[in-house]
Amino acid sequence: MRKPETARNAERGRTMEIVTVDDAIEAMRQGTEVADATVQRLSYGLQYGEFHLPDPVDRERLACLRDRLSALKAARRPAPKPSGPSRTRVCSRCGCEVSASLAMTSSSGTVCPDCYDDASL
Repeated sequence: MRKPETARNAERGRTMEIVTVDDAIEAMRQGTEVADATVQRLSYGLQYGEFHLPDPVDRERLACLRDRLSALKAARRPAPKPSGPSRTRVCSRCGCEVSASLAMTSSSGTVCPDCYDDASL
């Protein structure tokens, strides 16, 4: 079983588990770095949680955690595939260019929709 991540409280000599977003904010308050794996594990709470933090510094810490989560998600997301040039086919009867989605296959080869009836005879 995996050990939970802990943050050390230097003044009291205690360790605390980072289980909730509040624990992560407390760890940051104590100067402990919160690992990326912990930020990902707390993703639901960071994304959908509503926090009433009176201290503006804690609100900044929460915003920092949310920004790190967004950056981690963006890094994990694959880059969109560039759309290639539109594929076209040449009609074997009239020689016109037809997009690949409209091209039809007949016994005489690839034809455009206008020539299909004549080519299928």
